[in-house]
Amino acid sequence: LRRRRVGQGRDQRRRQGLRLAGAGLRQERIREVSGAVVRPLQVMAPDWNKLGALYAESSSVLIVDVDCTAEGQGTCQKMGVQGYPTIKYYMAGDKKGKDYQGGRDFASLKTFAEKTLNIPMCDAASKKGCAKNEVAFIEKHEAKSADELKAVLAEKAEELKVIKKDKSEAEAELKAKQKDWKKKEAALSKAASILKQMEKAAAGAK
Repeated sequence: LRRRRVGQGRDQRRRQGLRLAGAGLRQERIREVSGAVVRPLQVMAPDWNKLGALYAESSSVLIVDVDCTAEGQGTCQKMGVQGYPTIKYYMAGDKKGKDYQGGRDFASLKTFAEKTLNIPMCDAASKKGCAKNEVAFIEKHEAKSADELKAVLAEKAEELKVIKKDKSEAEAELKAKQKDWKKKEAALSKAASILKQMEKAAAGAK
C-alpha cells in the first residue's frame, strides 16, 4: 500500500484529501489503547486501506493516516481531534479542514472522494488539468523571471486581500439588513393579524 502518513511527501498541500486520525493499529500498540477505540478502527481499516490503494497514484487526491498516540500527537491536537477515529477532509488551500460526516464504508468514502476531492488541479509546469483561462494565464507569465513572478504574486495577494475584506464587509452589511428585514416582517405580520381580527369584529358588530 502506497498511502502516505503525515510528514511524508512534498506535495500534500497541492492535493485535496481525506485524513484519518486515530490510535495506531499496529499489533504491538493495540494493548496501549482501549477496546472501545481499537474496535471501530479495526472495522474500518480494510476499507480505509482500500481507499488509500485506490488513490495511491492520484495527482489530485491524497489519503493520509495520523497516529494520535505516536508521532502524530501534535497534528491531532492542532486538528482538534477528540475521539477516534476522526476523519477530516481538506480542500486545496484549506489549512483547518472540515469534519467528514458521511459513511465509513468503502463505497461511501469513495463516493465522497470522487464528488468532492477528485477534482483535476492545474499543474503550471505541464498545464495538465488546467482550464483554458488558466493556460492563458500561465502562458502570459511563463517567460517572466523569478523576481517578476514574485512581484505579480504580491500584487495578486494584495488584490485577494482587498476582495476578502470587501466580501466580509458586504456580508456583514447584508446580515444587518436581513436582521432589520426580519424585524420589520415580524411587525407587519403581527399588524396584519391584529387588523384581521379587528375587521372580523367590526363586521360582526353590524
